[in-house]
Amino acid sequence: MRNRLFSAGRAVYLMYLVSAILMTGITAMLDMLPGKYICVMAAFIVVFAVILGILLLDRKRNKGARITGIVIAVIMSILYITGGVYMQMTGNFVERISDNGKDLIEYCVIVPVSEEKDDLEAVNGKDVYIMPDLDNEYIEAQGILEEKAEEENVSFGYEYTPDIDSMFTGLADGSIESILLSRTAFDMFTGQNLSAEDNVKIVFTIYVEKESSAAAKKVNVTEEPFNVYITGLDTTGTIDVQSLSDVNMIMTVNPVTKKILLTSIPRDYYVMLHDEQQMDKITHTGSKGASATVATAEDLMECDINYYFKCNFSTVVSLIDAIGGITVESEYTFATHGRQNEGFYFTAGTNYLDGASALAFARERKSFADGDRQRIKNQQLVLEATLNKVTQSRTLLTSYSQILSGLSDYLETSMSDSEMKALVKMQLDDMASWDIEKISLDGTGDSRPCYLAGGGYASVIIPDKASIDAARAEMAKVFSGKK
Repeated sequence: MRNRLFSAGRAVYLMYLVSAILMTGITAMLDMLPGKYICVMAAFIVVFAVILGILLLDRKRNKGARITGIVIAVIMSILYITGGVYMQMTGNFVERISDNGKDLIEYCVIVPVSEEKDDLEAVNGKDVYIMPDLDNEYIEAQGILEEKAEEENVSFGYEYTPDIDSMFTGLADGSIESILLSRTAFDMFTGQNLSAEDNVKIVFTIYVEKESSAAAKKVNVTEEPFNVYITGLDTTGTIDVQSLSDVNMIMTVNPVTKKILLTSIPRDYYVMLHDEQQMDKITHTGSKGASATVATAEDLMECDINYYFKCNFSTVVSLIDAIGGITVESEYTFATHGRQNEGFYFTAGTNYLDGASALAFARERKSFADGDRQRIKNQQLVLEATLNKVTQSRTLLTSYSQILSGLSDYLETSMSDSEMKALVKMQLDDMASWDIEKISLDGTGDSRPCYLAGGGYASVIIPDKASIDAARAEMAKVFSGKK
């Protein structure tokens, strides 16, 4: 019995050493823990190695001491293995959300809502109407549609229609049986013609891959101030699908003074498009990818935007559910509208929000006299509450794995994995609280032609120069470190 315990003790001690070495190696390669934590961890491992060596490798130890040593070694090995797994999860997550240089453009086959079939059979023997000015992605979408139709023994022809208005007019009066259109173009049109969406349905979806060109303007993120553009896409699902930019914020960060300024830009802000040098709403730039949105915002604010973070509806729901919900102080009592937001009710004062209710709270605008301006305020409340809770040590300890698993498919950034690791390392080193301030750009409502929406008139917000100048001044203060 004594020899068996001794042999078991040696085996468990070896397991302890291997698990400790593996965790230390993974931690070192990840390079996210501050030096003081590494020193504490190394001292902890060595001290327990000595204690366990005395208990398990000395043949003179009695049975009770050896059993105690085996139990401690097993527990510590489990902790080391768990720590190593968490470290590896972190590394994989950081690498996964870094921009892979690819975007997906979604194209849809759209038919009248009266069509009985809900798949590609809906266009069998009919004409699919397309736009005359075809870009490379649109042509590729046609090719994918033809291949899929051949696989399913579906035949159809093509006809041209001059613009999106004609497409939807034809679908409504029965002169057009189906159309092929990008999802962003569909969203732009139905966003201004709310009844149009009720008269049609999507029966088939195609995804085309496109190169992304949103390059980062790198700085030392732990020592220099920088700007991050937060673009919230008007869609659910994986983050690489292009969509309208429903939420637009510039997050100005000073890592030395621990100051963050959130500058919100109304989604309907009427701006000069960077690439096309034509006027449109900033939300529509999302149809061209994050790089187009960032470049246009840089022109508007006359600043460099160093990085972007791209999220969507699924990001909000997953993150807030993962951290156990948030609490916000609502200015108003209101109910939400729209098919995606129905059934939510909020009271003036304190509200606890889970993921779905937080998304509804941040999207609502019809309940307010100030419309999109109040929605921006609510979006800032949600973001601030989320940032504050995520940076709490208790949240990180209890919800870490849920946060990583919940966000990996719904978040993308141009910040490199080494830069993100450096920020995490800095936060763990000082565990400092951050001072977060919020401002919004202002303007007046109007109706103007929008270039990316085919030149049709749409509701816009004409920028107020004074509010832009004030925002630029506040961003400059954060960069300079002034109060």
